Amino acid sequence: MRTELIVLLFVTLAVVARPAVARPAGGEFWNTCNSGDPCSGTAIATPSQSLKTASPSETSSEAPPTAPLPTAPTENPPGFTPPAGLPPQSAPDTSTYTYGDNTITIQLGVTGSILIVLGIHLMIFGFQSFRPTLAVTGFLEFGLVTWIGLINAKPAEGYARDDITMIAVPAGVAVVGAILYAYFSSVSSFLVGAMGGFTFGMFILLWREDLVIVNDIGRYCFLGGLAVVCAALVRFTERHVILKSTSFTGAFIFIVGVDCLAHIGYLSGVIQLFDRNPHHERAAYEIDGRIYGLMVGIILLFLVSFAWQFFFNLGKRFGVEGGILSRILHRAHEKAEIVSGRSHHGDDPEARSSSERQSSPEHHIGSNNLVNEVVHRIEEAIENHGNHSNNSQHHS
Repeated sequence: MRTELIVLLFVTLAVVARPAVARPAGGEFWNTCNSGDPCSGTAIATPSQSLKTASPSETSSEAPPTAPLPTAPTENPPGFTPPAGLPPQSAPDTSTYTYGDNTITIQLGVTGSILIVLGIHLMIFGFQSFRPTLAVTGFLEFGLVTWIGLINAKPAEGYARDDITMIAVPAGVAVVGAILYAYFSSVSSFLVGAMGGFTFGMFILLWREDLVIVNDIGRYCFLGGLAVVCAALVRFTERHVILKSTSFTGAFIFIVGVDCLAHIGYLSGVIQLFDRNPHHERAAYEIDGRIYGLMVGIILLFLVSFAWQFFFNLGKRFGVEGGILSRILHRAHEKAEIVSGRSHHGDDPEARSSSERQSSPEHHIGSNNLVNEVVHRIEEAIENHGNHSNNSQHHS
């Protein structure tokens, strides 16, 4: 009996003195995951794994924090492919750089309206109106060159009052160009042909998303070469080059003006063609069915405008004598000479009839009814004034 008590005492002491087994936080022996919650990256013990013992100091300390799960980057670096299961990062919307927001901005509204009005003038009255066409050419060329310079020199933070600067400065310089072109008509006539060649080159380059010629220097040499060739052709075939230049340029700027208001995407190609500023995140020029529709519209408008101007201006030259106002003044001058000649010829019917035949409307090729009516009214006024002066001389 005494022996049994001694054995029981030793067993009790052995149980009390045994080291404690480490248990996970939470009071549960096995580390399990709640339904619907992630396991935070901790290992899960299984019954087949052997139990590890821990010292009392280890059991009293808290478990070290686990590392957070990796998250998808906000922006993918160049050449980075997101792993499976992560949503792909979409490219930023850069169309706001071309058109602003979804509404029509003041800058694009004014620009589009000006281009539409000038395009209509060139398509209908481009060949017939001499000095107005020269003024429109100077306005477009000076305005385009100024805009290209401003947009490539713009700093990263933009100009002060950027929206006003980008439209007011090119418009002001364009007005100066219009005045210069209208005054120096002997030189600016060749620049009308240059404008047509330059516009035609832009039209060719915009048929592909990479702008056909990838190299910037080659692209600008192509545009400049077409402009120089068409300007030189004015010297030899003035009528046909001016007809084609005014018709095509009018059709092109009309469609660009429409896109400024409709936000179809053709303007993005024009900006990408000239804007090489590294601070700008330009919109991608993507050609779809609507863009092809605009380019086909340019071709159709050009053909209609060329046919209209060709047949309406048969027998006319592009010059001072071709304009309506200049023709009226020329006819009025001839009539004044005839009236003054009557006083010298007296009552000689043959000399008077010869002078009248030379100034008759049938003597001038290509006269139209509207111009003849205006000229006829002016002739009557001049003739009445001449008769009145003759009668005053006879009475004196």
